[in-house]
Amino acid sequence: MTDGKTFSLSANGDSWSLETDPSTGEAMVLHRANASSGGHETRSSIDRFLEVSVGKP
Repeated sequence: MTDGKTFSLSANGDSWSLETDPSTGEAMVLHRANASSGGHETRSSIDRFLEVSVGKP
């Protein structure tokens, strides 16, 4: 993934960024959990993000 452009930061430290997969050119949303939650990263297609995350982040 290419370095993304952060579009949202939550009060608890989670972040959401828009990235591009260099092998496919597909735009993806990266959710990075805050450090106290383990900092887990989840990538999803924009379609899936909009479908599942209505009203969020």
